[in-house]
Amino acid sequence: QQLGSEESASLPDQAFLNELPLRMRQAFAALPPLKDWARVALGMKTSDNKRFLRYWWQADPGGDWVPYEKQTSGFPFYRRARFVVDWSPEAQEHYRTHYSAQLPNKSLWFQEGITFGMLSSRGFSAKYLPPGHMADMAANLVIPNRPRDLWFLLGVLNSRLAGYFLEAINPSVNFQVRDVQRLPLPSPTPEEHRLISLVTRLLVAVERIRDQWDPTSPDYRQPPLTESGKQDLAAICQQLDTIIAGFYRGVLILIEILDLCVYRLYGLSETDRSLLDNYANAGVCRLAESWQKAVLQWRRDFGHDLVNYAFTELTSSGQGAGYGDLCRWLSSTFGPEGIKTMEELVQSNLAEYLQKKFYPQHERRWGRAPRLRPCLLEDGTMGFALLA
Repeated sequence: QQLGSEESASLPDQAFLNELPLRMRQAFAALPPLKDWARVALGMKTSDNKRFLRYWWQADPGGDWVPYEKQTSGFPFYRRARFVVDWSPEAQEHYRTHYSAQLPNKSLWFQEGITFGMLSSRGFSAKYLPPGHMADMAANLVIPNRPRDLWFLLGVLNSRLAGYFLEAINPSVNFQVRDVQRLPLPSPTPEEHRLISLVTRLLVAVERIRDQWDPTSPDYRQPPLTESGKQDLAAICQQLDTIIAGFYRGVLILIEILDLCVYRLYGLSETDRSLLDNYANAGVCRLAESWQKAVLQWRRDFGHDLVNYAFTELTSSGQGAGYGDLCRWLSSTFGPEGIKTMEELVQSNLAEYLQKKFYPQHERRWGRAPRLRPCLLEDGTMGFALLA
């Protein structure tokens, strides 16, 4: 159906969105926009990231650093911020006065809310912003007017329907504040509000657990299931297989529930819903893809992280460590089969892995020097030495 002049005028910038079904077009005319629910604003801009930004592991513990959300696209629902920003009086003065720097309204500083990536070729996604964080202008702010709406809004923003709407408003790879402000949003019943909020909180809880298994996270302590004393590494791998596959199945179920709840919220017909079945540019789609990838490659990452953790432990006293030290650590921690299982994880002879594969994989995980997290590896008898 073609848009009439009155209906066209009710759409953002009088957009002629013929590809939207009638019910979806009517949502723009009949429903209040997201800006009535929350303050949507640009984040801050330092104008000199090399000077004012650090990864959390690079920052001086005694400095005036605060968590800084910069990486949002591709991490829907939750991922702990990896950056910190200088918040010293001198730095704040720079942000306020430098011609190319920017600070949001002070009422938005350090507020609990939601961030969304401005630039993404894979569609829109949003994630939880804990209190006490600042956000980059590439990771913009959504601060609910009512704190109780936080999880409800996060769930809706990551749904297939929200991604579809936002792509229709602006089909480019840039999601501007103005685009997100326009998103039409119905008033839910108490039941709808509770259910969408509950499903969203469960997805955030799952992502928190996964984030704690990532060595680049501030919440990481050691590889999963290795906290207790001497264990069987093969048995740990079997348990992780079961756990990760179970998480993946659970995440898919929760995503389906969330999308169905949002379809019901907007009153979509079965025909309208079928248009979204194959839509893949939304936060829930990115989440499902990332868990599918985790199922396929967790063993490789786990093996690398375990080697890195071993060297962190072995070099904690300031002494170097090498191939022989690693073998002894694996045998004492995981028994006589520890080395064999580790070679199965890294799919290589352990000595060859250390010589040829460890550093490139370490670099992919952490980025190029000097952003690498320190890992010492020395062994004169094997003829190699690495210092990251």
